[in-house]
Amino acid sequence: MNTRTLVSIIALVTLGIVLASVVIATVHNKAKSQQHQFGGGSAHSSCTMDETSEGPFPCCVGLAGEACISHIESVAPDLVEHCFIIKPGVMHIMDYDTGRVWVYVNENGIVENSPSRG
Repeated sequence: MNTRTLVSIIALVTLGIVLASVVIATVHNKAKSQQHQFGGGSAHSSCTMDETSEGPFPCCVGLAGEACISHIESVAPDLVEHCFIIKPGVMHIMDYDTGRVWVYVNENGIVENSPSRG
């Protein structure tokens, strides 16, 4: 076996390991996201913070956007139908309105920062 063949084999094995790692990480993140969406990460059962209806809503951090909205609406009934998910790169109006909550999510649909009124 010559040196060129050996280098090619090592490069292919390394590439395979890198691709396998990316696939495993993607599957793990997707499963984690689905757990939050389907009840595995409910703010009502896991959050111990004392939130008021005025916000902010730190219990939403780590939840799927829809679960966050459900939580906010349960804490602040005046915000029912006034909470909106904002995905990365999506344009929206920027006026300040305390009767509305923008729920910013990452590319996986997970809330990373506490939503608040405005």
